[in-house]
This record gives sequence, structure tokens and C-alpha cells, in this order.
Amino acid sequence: MSSGKRGGPLHVVVDAHNCIHADATLRVLMGDPEAARAALEKRLSAHARPGHMVIVIVHDGGPGGRVAHHRRHGVEAIYSGTAEADSAIVGWLKAHPTKRAVVVSDDNGLRARARALSAGVWHCRELLARWPETREVDGEDPRRAPPRPDEVEMLLRIFGE
Repeated sequence: MSSGKRGGPLHVVVDAHNCIHADATLRVLMGDPEAARAALEKRLSAHARPGHMVIVIVHDGGPGGRVAHHRRHGVEAIYSGTAEADSAIVGWLKAHPTKRAVVVSDDNGLRARARALSAGVWHCRELLARWPETREVDGEDPRRAPPRPDEVEMLLRIFGE
């Protein structure tokens, strides 16, 4: 259990498989799991705000069964290798005990472990409903402006950190 207070930019740590299955648009892409993963990453990347909100998406498995990390579509993507994504998420929380974090998952066990490590928790459908797919107009999306600190705090209150 983390005894310290988490701070800094909000890190939204997403249980990818859970969230893909919580959204009908993403779920239909699961015939090609990599396409579904990329679509989730692209969708959530529209909401990343450097210095304010960082998106970390954790996938089950990985290329050749190995742990892998990469940045794609402006988010950090982690593949859990032979471990489950839940274990990788808990490992991330333990490796970053001072970072302000919210875990997005519908898995009650994972949510309980995240709370025990002083992280907030959100349900996948809550996140996906509030962060719908975005459409860029003329290459610019007005939602890309950094949120004000009070907007980040409002999100934390809404999602119950």
C-alpha cells in the first residue's frame, strides 16, 4: 500500500482489453485485435494534455509474448507480455508511487488493488462516454488546448478519485 500522496499531472492508466469490450465501436474491431488497440489509442490520444494529463494504455499480451513499450498516437502503450494487463497496471502503480493516477477498468479486483495503492478508479463506460471519438476539422481539434487546473480537478471529482 502506498503511504504517500500522489501528485503532478494526472496519469490515466487504461485497462485496454476491458475498455475495448465496453464500447460497441471498438468491440467490432476485435477481429483484428491490433486494429482495435490502435483505435482505442487514437481515440484517447485526443484527450492527452502534456503536462496536465498523460494517457497510459496497458494491453494484454504483446509481440512474441514479450513486454513492450511504445508511444503511438500520442499515448504511452504498454504490452504486458506473458502477464495479464491487470498485473502490469498494478506494477506501473507501484513503480510510480508519487504520480497522480486513475485506473480505468471495470474489473472490481483491479479497482480494489488500485485504490489500495492510492489511485483513483473510473469505469470504462464513464471514460468512453465522456471522451467520445473526435473528428478533426482542418487538421485542428479545439479540444487539444490544455485544460485549466480547475477542469482537471472537476474531472477528478466527477470520476470519484
